[in-house]
Amino acid sequence: MGVTRMSSSRTGWRAGLDATGWPLSLLRIFFGIVYLSNGLAKITGTSSVSLGPWRSFLINSDGARGILRHDAATSIGPYHDLVFNVILPHYSIFGAVVTAAEIAVGVGLLTGILGRLAALGGALLTLNVQVAAIGGGEWTYEYLVELVPLLYLAAVPSGHLRILDRLPGLGRPVPARSASRTGPR
Repeated sequence: MGVTRMSSSRTGWRAGLDATGWPLSLLRIFFGIVYLSNGLAKITGTSSVSLGPWRSFLINSDGARGILRHDAATSIGPYHDLVFNVILPHYSIFGAVVTAAEIAVGVGLLTGILGRLAALGGALLTLNVQVAAIGGGEWTYEYLVELVPLLYLAAVPSGHLRILDRLPGLGRPVPARSASRTGPR
């Protein structure tokens, strides 16, 4: 009995999206929006977001510094000492590094360019906050709900869009389709 193949008549941007690709793309894009918007909030100083009746906030530079100060106050000894003796006194440098990292992670996840590396970077940023929160009485899964999906996106291809493959220098070469196919269909 021959192997049954599904017709691959989709072309263009949808050709790279399969049954698992598009949900992973959505997850990757969602995290990209989260990281990019918080990175840009640190540059602009924006902290509130309003979309119709929905009101929320982003973490700007002052907010990030406050979260770090609060969480590290009850964190484990070496981390506490690192934050209060090195990072907070030189926050202008470390804050800029975090801002650049969040923007790079956001752009990487949004576009899928170096998406797995971007997901790993996001996981490391999240892990840092999780370590800071040790001993602070946070909800058990507070940062794991970010960390676990980001580690998954770092481990597997995350719904790569083939349109990016066609842009010079951005993707893998797209194999040419053969004019005739042989073998069972």
